[in-house]
Amino acid sequence: MRIPPPLSNNKNRNRRYKRSQFEVIFEILHIIKEGEQIKTRIMYAANLDWRNFSKYIDFLISNGFIKKNKEKFELTELGKKLYSSLYELFEIMNSKP
Repeated sequence: MRIPPPLSNNKNRNRRYKRSQFEVIFEILHIIKEGEQIKTRIMYAANLDWRNFSKYIDFLISNGFIKKNKEKFELTELGKKLYSSLYELFEIMNSKP
């Protein structure tokens, strides 16, 4: 499965694009889906600072989408369902009629 493009079709590269919370969550889930990942790998791959990373990881753990095994994170079954649902949503939103 490939990652759908971001929702924004911002052609002006000089403007900063702010990702939605759903896009950030999807990206974190995608990174973890590739295999168990450590905090630093997820944080850098998702381009998040520590404060935002902690906020999203805490949300995902507390809602049962990911679980932590020692120092690594992995998707739960619920997390896999969320990933698939977000993937489908982004595909629909990015499709052109």
